[in-house]
Amino acid sequence: AMCDYYRHDKSPNGQVDQTRLSRILDVAQDLKTLSRLLQSPNFPFVIELAVLASRREYLKLDKWLTDKFLSHQEPFVMATITYLSRKLEASQEGPGKNPHLPQEVILSILHCLQRVL
Repeated sequence: AMCDYYRHDKSPNGQVDQTRLSRILDVAQDLKTLSRLLQSPNFPFVIELAVLASRREYLKLDKWLTDKFLSHQEPFVMATITYLSRKLEASQEGPGKNPHLPQEVILSILHCLQRVL
């Protein structure tokens, strides 16, 4: 249900409203269900959620990514590469148009990818 709520409201450029993701994280944190929610097979959703959770210091992104890479292997690696590519392309559109992906998140993702590839 949370994944559907997240995907429901996309802007014309295909970006999901980050406010929805923030609300989902708040509810998951309040209900103490974040770890369960991050087990969803909807990889784009869980990657977005994990990045936001790590930015709020609810999750160690590098450990979570490494565990996911080991358990789901190539499908999750490809979903992560797609996520990173999409975020980097969106950042080229200019400031304020898309949520900024902090450098430490980018480096963490790249470091984890490097370890498994």
